[in-house]
Amino acid sequence: MGENHTQATILVPIDNQGVSPATLELLVHVAQQLDRRLLGLILENPRLQRVAELPFTTEILLTGARERELRSEQVMRHSESLVREVRRMLGELAPDHLVSINFEFASGNRLRSALSRAGHLDIFLPRRLRWQAAAERYVPRSQPVKSIAMILSGRPEDDAPVLAATRVVLGQGKAQQVYVFARGRPLPELLAPLALPGVRLCVQSELVAEPVALTGLIARSAYELLILPRVLIALIDAGVLDQALDTAAGQVLIVS
Repeated sequence: MGENHTQATILVPIDNQGVSPATLELLVHVAQQLDRRLLGLILENPRLQRVAELPFTTEILLTGARERELRSEQVMRHSESLVREVRRMLGELAPDHLVSINFEFASGNRLRSALSRAGHLDIFLPRRLRWQAAAERYVPRSQPVKSIAMILSGRPEDDAPVLAATRVVLGQGKAQQVYVFARGRPLPELLAPLALPGVRLCVQSELVAEPVALTGLIARSAYELLILPRVLIALIDAGVLDQALDTAAGQVLIVS
């Protein structure tokens, strides 16, 4: 796809844990349906970078418990290898170049780095990789999204992008369940576009839009994709939210 500077962008922070092929496939699916470009923010661990710049710093390799010098150049090479790997996977998942991706390098915490970006970018936060799978060829799935959850703030101007994103992903995918968390019961006409054939729509109308409740909801998220407005994210301390995201079983899409 050619470069289109008027096209909206999804920011994807990627730290040294990388991103799994299954997550990237879901991201490509969402980006295609929402007509978004991707901006991969490759994050260096600032603590590791500072340690690597110290003289006589070494690291212990997992293979054979061998020791080697840790240099800042090695840290940078690791970041560059992440870019190559993501490009390779993207080439397999989107061979027709229906989704474009650019990369930038930054240093810091992935959530804080993403939220500090200028503009009104949507943010896709991949779930944490707790285990590294053995090297094998990934077979793309034909149904990348089966369960979607969305959190509504109760303010129409903030919830409209959440509803629109959910509707688009629903209409083009194979989602079977949609969970709606809202402050009070949403108007029927608001949810009517989501009532598609074969989709089970569940509504929880007792949402408490306070930091503790929101953090718990995100931390316990078992949905493949959780969509919520950026205004709710602003209520939560970034450090606390980052811990909640570490335990989430699915991906989180923050829309502006």
